[in-house]
Amino acid sequence: MKRIYKTSLKLVLIGIVLGGVSACGKKSSDEYIQEAMAYNADKNSKAAILSLKNALQVDPKSAVARFELGRLYIQEKQFESAEKELNRALDYGYDASQVLPLLTQAYHSTGAYSAISKIEHKNSGLTASEQAEIGYFKMLSLVRLNKVKSASELIAELSSLDTNSIFKGLTLAYQKIIDREFTAALVEVDALKQLAPENAEVLKLLAQLHLSLKQTDEAILVFTDYVKYFPEDTQTTFVLAKLLVDSGKAASAEPYIDKLLKINDKNPLLNQLKAATCAAQEKYELALKHAEIAINGGIGDPTLRLIAGYSAYQIEDYASANRNLAYVAGQLPDNHPGLKLLAASQLQLGLTSEVGDVLERLDQLSEQDASLFSKASYELLKGGFENEAKELVERSTGLSSTAEDLTRLGLLQLSLNNLDGIVNLEEAVAKSPQLEAAQVTLGKAYLATKQYDKALKLAKEWKAAKPDEIRAYMLSGEVYTKQRLYADAKLEFTKAAEIAPDNASPALALVNVELVLKNIPQATAMLEDLLVEHPQNVAVLATNYLLGKQQGDSSAGLAKMEAAFNQDPQNLQLRLLLARVYVTEQDYANAIKLLESLQGQQDLPTAYWKTYGQSLIRTNDVTAATNHYDA
Repeated sequence: MKRIYKTSLKLVLIGIVLGGVSACGKKSSDEYIQEAMAYNADKNSKAAILSLKNALQVDPKSAVARFELGRLYIQEKQFESAEKELNRALDYGYDASQVLPLLTQAYHSTGAYSAISKIEHKNSGLTASEQAEIGYFKMLSLVRLNKVKSASELIAELSSLDTNSIFKGLTLAYQKIIDREFTAALVEVDALKQLAPENAEVLKLLAQLHLSLKQTDEAILVFTDYVKYFPEDTQTTFVLAKLLVDSGKAASAEPYIDKLLKINDKNPLLNQLKAATCAAQEKYELALKHAEIAINGGIGDPTLRLIAGYSAYQIEDYASANRNLAYVAGQLPDNHPGLKLLAASQLQLGLTSEVGDVLERLDQLSEQDASLFSKASYELLKGGFENEAKELVERSTGLSSTAEDLTRLGLLQLSLNNLDGIVNLEEAVAKSPQLEAAQVTLGKAYLATKQYDKALKLAKEWKAAKPDEIRAYMLSGEVYTKQRLYADAKLEFTKAAEIAPDNASPALALVNVELVLKNIPQATAMLEDLLVEHPQNVAVLATNYLLGKQQGDSSAGLAKMEAAFNQDPQNLQLRLLLARVYVTEQDYANAIKLLESLQGQQDLPTAYWKTYGQSLIRTNDVTAATNHYDA
């Protein structure tokens, strides 16, 4: 019993002690408010807000705590929270003249125009300056609520206030804006800026007036000042960045955009601006990255697709270029540069059948379009679209002026059996005698059309310009061979062989002359020497095989080919030559074996398709042959 009594007494004493400690530690609402004021004086707003919340825990109806908390929220740009606390401060009896200016500021920042329009600006406790400030924001709200007549009546009332407040000046200037006298309003607001260069409302209204008068550069300068003084205003920072981008001042816009992206790097509008600035500064990879973020974020602006397509093309991402440009092609006017980029991308992707449709929309062509049209024509011709290729060649005939373009055009015309190609090749050579592609193609064209005098003249001029160029001598030799002037032909080929002793072509040409002259032993000996020096030369091997076949024994020639191929099985030309010879020898199984490993490879030559197809047909493999020709 005694032990129980002692235990109970001990618990009572502990309770008294703890209760005493608790009572000593509990602060009043006023003490928390004083603590908050001290924290705020030390610029520790977070601690001050916490203390004021503690004060409200003790006394939820403390008007002072509500007011001070609302004022701190204004300071911290937490305007919605400020609205709530300041309204409660009014409800609990705080002096309206103290609350209303701050509440107006909070309402204005959250866009609560209806609430501002109902604020009593004529409260007896307000000074004339405070009435002018509240009245200005109330007038703005009435305008934004489309109550223009009420706004004008309020302006007239506020004009009688006895104050030099900047807000009174802004209010009077706004009447001129309502009356659409923008120039006069600009003069008045600019004068106010001289008096209050850092006033947010003055700067914003002045910038907006410059924009109304299409004075973009002046608006940018004012917005730049505003953002310098009020960097936390992200909305106006965005407006400034967009103005800079739209004005072609991408480099100036970038710091503002980057600052905003740190706040929200997935914002579609910000990424759209960033894409534009990067493209303007030729940072194409970044431009494409930000454009795609903006597109995925729901921005459907065709300009953004153009930025993405252009940037992708510049970094040779033709799939992305085609995807973005094709998306907006239907919205672009005919002859838009984006269509040319689309066509060029499609050519790179091998989308030949789609290129013609795009190029049909281009009729205002320039010299710069010549290479695009010749490339498209070539791809169409290669893909079997001969009529479409002819149409493009005809359309681009007048565009070519450089030697390179004329050469391409001439070659295309000759490919389409249009002998006007020779004229273009002649012009190309005249413009650029050193352009070997034009010389070679023109020489072949002269030979094909039996214009031997022109071919010899071309070769002579070619030799004079480049005396060590064997192709000029080879052209002369071929002409003399065609004319049956074999002695002259031998002289030309011999000269070519002296200039380029490691080149098999001149020596092989001499072999062919001996074959034409029926000097078989001489030709055979020369071929044997050539095979020692050039055991894997396709032309030499082919000539050796044909000579043997003509003599009634092709086995030695075939063995030479097989040995050469076994030495270099990766050599596509050797593989195709051997396969063609197997077909000639009716050894279709070996031909198929050689060629089946090439299936699926890109850009295989015509010889592969023809030889493999013939072999499959000759072995009666109808299914495989059908699949091959479908491919």
